[in-house]
Amino acid sequence: MLCDQDHGCFIMADIQQKSIQDAVIKTMLNVWAQTKERHYVSIAGRSMLPLILDGDSLLITHGCDGMKRGDIVVFRCNGRLVAHRVIRKEIDKESGGVTYITKGDNVFQFDPPVGESEIIGRVLGIRKGEREILFDTAVWRAMGWVIAVGTVVISRPYSWCRDFTGRLPGFRSRRHRKVLSRHIQTLFLCIRKAVFFIFC
Repeated sequence: MLCDQDHGCFIMADIQQKSIQDAVIKTMLNVWAQTKERHYVSIAGRSMLPLILDGDSLLITHGCDGMKRGDIVVFRCNGRLVAHRVIRKEIDKESGGVTYITKGDNVFQFDPPVGESEIIGRVLGIRKGEREILFDTAVWRAMGWVIAVGTVVISRPYSWCRDFTGRLPGFRSRRHRKVLSRHIQTLFLCIRKAVFFIFC
């Protein structure tokens, strides 16, 4: 669902009208970008739990200006709008093009690289019912940076542990690897939820 502060909501429901909706969304996003204003986008999904809940509204500023590691960005992916955290920025030495590696806080998989042309904008705040939290502050940006760096730090031992246990005779089965993966994910998600509970 896309929500404009002044012009109401557009609900994406009918699969048969997907191509029309994609064109409408693209046109609206282009208009928003030209106005240089900030807009609210209503989010559905669980990939950014516990910070962003299903139905929360995100305040976004359009473009990639001022985007840093740890910021939450909204981008296009397979005809949908996705709000995930920037883990790192990569610059192609030959072309000079910039891509961003992003990931949801509540998932262990990284997203495919996101080009600047696919990015709608950076999230400045979140509206949870009557309550608003602004992310464009030193504390929240520092916390976002810590989460992004922590994600990279955690992902390496996690993959090493997964590879190591895959070589052990008792952990060769898919079921054992799944159980181990679930336990590690649960541990780190609990730590992250505790941090968000304190600050939110």
